[in-house]
Amino acid sequence: MSTLFRCSFIENDLFQSGLLNRVDIYYTYYANEFAIVLALAKKRGHILQFSTRAHGRDVIEDREPKTKKLPFQQFKYEFVECIYCISRATATYIQNKYPHFSNKVKLSYLGTDDRSIGPLTAISEQFVVVSVGRVRNVKRFYLIAEMLQFVELPVKWIHIGDMAENDPTYSRFLDSVKKLEKKSNIHVDLKGFMDNKDLLDYYQSNFVDLIINTSEIEGLPVSIQEASSFGIPCLATDVGGTSDIVNENTGQLIPQNFDIIEGANVLCDLLEKRSRDIEFRKGVRAFWLKNFQAKINYPKFFRTLQTQGTFEA
Repeated sequence: MSTLFRCSFIENDLFQSGLLNRVDIYYTYYANEFAIVLALAKKRGHILQFSTRAHGRDVIEDREPKTKKLPFQQFKYEFVECIYCISRATATYIQNKYPHFSNKVKLSYLGTDDRSIGPLTAISEQFVVVSVGRVRNVKRFYLIAEMLQFVELPVKWIHIGDMAENDPTYSRFLDSVKKLEKKSNIHVDLKGFMDNKDLLDYYQSNFVDLIINTSEIEGLPVSIQEASSFGIPCLATDVGGTSDIVNENTGQLIPQNFDIIEGANVLCDLLEKRSRDIEFRKGVRAFWLKNFQAKINYPKFFRTLQTQGTFEA
């Protein structure tokens, strides 16, 4: 079934069910096929307006693995009222590719809940480094293991997330982790899947020196937003919207295709000079408080949807 036919069928079904009208404001959390559905509804006069969020994969066409294209993008943008982008990178992408719709693009950060700052003082000489996410190709967690081969500091690396065993990088990840068994200064703890509440409880009760993200592509990682709320610094690749939250105030960026040894040196520098600096950790949380607090960002966003006014995060 073609995308247009499927979207047309869904729109007609929604209209016949009475779920579309000319009074309410409609909104999609992703600028995906449901945004096309609402564009059809707007074109057909079934609704007055709609808005959408744009994350990354839903609008950045190069991320489509086979075709490198996404269907009906111009049609979607023609009829949408506002496109609320979760990062500057996403906003810039749309504005550059579709400049005639630039006035519809707004920056609107997501956010995470405030559970107060985490512990500010380490209780062990061993540095604790955390990574979060499913082990799969675009996350490239194997690069963390490869960096740790060149680290002589005492480090405990905790990875939280399950594994996609059919992923092409699965073996490389396990092989890289196994090599670390020869390094007496490195301890690896693969915790597997963890409920989000348990992860946040862990941050709240345990000192974590650093969170690491070595992704090839990103939107604007919620895992970093969550860690930052507890004052945990971050080392991350400069991809997608990561630079919106990882900067000189919160940690350090490294290039997407960084050199392993150089990455290891940056990691050690962060651990030794900033991860246990209490004022720096307070600054990490302060940056989060200013930009990524859910209780501020979401009510502000909902008020904007109601008025369809200009909104900037």
